[in-house]
Amino acid sequence: MRVFGILLGSHGHFAEEALKSAEMIIGEQKNVASFSLEENMDLEMTITKAQEAYASLDATDGVIILTDIVGGTPSNVANVIQKKNENTYVLSGFNLPILLQIFLNREQVADQVVKQVKEMFPTTLADLSMN
Repeated sequence: MRVFGILLGSHGHFAEEALKSAEMIIGEQKNVASFSLEENMDLEMTITKAQEAYASLDATDGVIILTDIVGGTPSNVANVIQKKNENTYVLSGFNLPILLQIFLNREQVADQVVKQVKEMFPTTLADLSMN
């Protein structure tokens, strides 16, 4: 079964650790990557790291990019990637319940899952997609 891609981006290692926690709960996930902004990284380094992570995904069925803080560097980097790639959505403000909800609905189409989680978590998530 093919599933849409998920790219997680955060300050520090929050994205990587959230993925580990989610997999502990629901099992290993395929077609997922992450990138982290670390103290010694500038914007260009972060963009490069994020683009490499995005390129590792099968984007055939779309990609949802989840970032930690609205307006933070990972969100801004996600918008750069989204502008260059069709069928890519950016949601900012993710937490473990949101990540689990997305993982548990990967048999659906990416844009439907985006709509669903926005309805479920209206005060938590910001949709930064430019589609």
